[in-house]
Amino acid sequence: MIRKKTLILTYFFMVAISLSSIAGDGGRGPIFLDDIDQVAQAEKLFSEVVSFKRKVDQCLVSGIARRQSCNCLYPARLDSVRRVLGHSLATYPHWDERAILWWASGSGEPLNIQLGRVILWTENVCADLAFSNP
Repeated sequence: MIRKKTLILTYFFMVAISLSSIAGDGGRGPIFLDDIDQVAQAEKLFSEVVSFKRKVDQCLVSGIARRQSCNCLYPARLDSVRRVLGHSLATYPHWDERAILWWASGSGEPLNIQLGRVILWTENVCADLAFSNP
């Protein structure tokens, strides 16, 4: 079991390094979390992002709005992601635009989130969608 976890963690590390190299993050590699408080905060953020992404994916599949506008159709969820992201970055400023990797506290499953992508996603300026033509 330990060997399997080590192999999985190595895989995620290599993927994160590859993605950060391609993205040009200035040599800032991923952060591996092992502190229980940091893991709890990462899981809270991860949960918010996954929940919001499900709504956006439903919007995309249904064709309600264009890709750029789907996240604007759920302002409460978007605000919730922004609030948790802001709290996470205020508490752990070194997470800014980094890949965060950890083992899920309940299942032991490896999880990760790329905060640079989440930040860009939440910075989308929402226009008045009442007059947009999807």
